[in-house]
Parts: sequence; C-alpha cells; structure tokens
Amino acid sequence: MLFGCNLGLIIRDTCRKRKQRSQY
Repeated sequence: MLFGCNLGLIIRDTCRKRKQRSQY
C-alpha cells in the first residue's frame, strides 16, 4: 500500500483513494 504512494505513478490515484478510506 505505502509502496504505491512511493511510486507516484498511476497507482498514486489509488493511494489517494486509500488515504480517504483511512480517514473513515
């Protein structure tokens, strides 16, 4: 999961969506 944020590629979108879920 964190590795996705590190990539900063298309996965970045997924990271952002995952972050929102974390807020929940």
